[in-house]
Amino acid sequence: MASRLYALHIAVFRDDRYGHMNVIDKTVLITGATDGVGKLVALRLAAAGARVLLHGHNKEKGAAVLRAIRDETGNDRLEYYQADFSSIDEARRLAEAIEAKHDRLEL
Repeated sequence: MASRLYALHIAVFRDDRYGHMNVIDKTVLITGATDGVGKLVALRLAAAGARVLLHGHNKEKGAAVLRAIRDETGNDRLEYYQADFSSIDEARRLAEAIEAKHDRLEL
């Protein structure tokens, strides 16, 4: 498990010749951000200064994770979007909501 998380860390944060990515002021969407690896990636990106758009399908859980990440990182540039990807209509609604508010996603 640790090696997979390290590989994910390298994939997410590589940008310069030292393997570090400057994510300050970058907008990123993390699907499945209320549990497991998605939650960890959202936390790390928020701590690094990114604007993090968190996705999940449970409104209460999403609000709790958003608060926890905000409290832990001090990053107030977090947003939660609820959508159930088993519904194509909800997936479209999510995309439309994000597109209406953000010019682009960097990650």
